Amino acid sequence: QPLLSRRRSAAMLEEQLPPIAGLPAEPEPLVEEQVIAAVFEDELRKAAFRMADEDQLGVLSRAECRSVLLCLATSKASREKVSSLTLPEQVDIKAFLKLAHQAFPVDG
Repeated sequence: QPLLSRRRSAAMLEEQLPPIAGLPAEPEPLVEEQVIAAVFEDELRKAAFRMADEDQLGVLSRAECRSVLLCLATSKASREKVSSLTLPEQVDIKAFLKLAHQAFPVDG
């Protein structure tokens, strides 16, 4: 059976099924969407680090790191979390990504 026909059949079946009591009206985000979001956030953080590393030394100072993390923060709570982080004097990309995940994990 062609793939398109199978998809139509599955869609028709789903339309015919009654709602199950106790389940939320909207389904939870798919695992694939969560993976895509995690990859996107990781790439965004890497790009922010590279932009701040104007001299391409591969490290940021403590102040530069905090500034970039604050720019990535999207809420008051995440800004407070960034402000409370203990940062080393110099931060490379690996440490920066670890700090970013501590400040605002993708999954939460």
